[in-house]
Amino acid sequence: MRTVSLLELIDLVYGDVEEAESRIQKLFEWRFERDMNIAKWALGLAASLIIAVLVAFFRGGSDVTGRELGIGLAIAFASATYGIFAIVQLRSVNREFIAALVLYSRFRSIRAFIRLYRNP
Repeated sequence: MRTVSLLELIDLVYGDVEEAESRIQKLFEWRFERDMNIAKWALGLAASLIIAVLVAFFRGGSDVTGRELGIGLAIAFASATYGIFAIVQLRSVNREFIAALVLYSRFRSIRAFIRLYRNP
């Protein structure tokens, strides 16, 4: 899990935090929104670069060389690839959220042991 670590879940159980499940949910919502915005920005950058390259290509009297057009297309391709990759990675957020909730509930069931472990 990238969003929340096992130690953080144990700290939630040990600290007897109220509404910990909703806090875990909020954490994953923030991560999803942030990653989705980054993916949208990357895809937006790719689209704007492609449009700019196409306008420069079809406008005959521009001073843009073929090399500059190629570089623009390469950056657009890289940005689009990253955006698509980020969207595909967002599918794992739901699985990580469920795993975090399951682990939190299991840690709550052994709360007494955790308290002994944390306070020697």
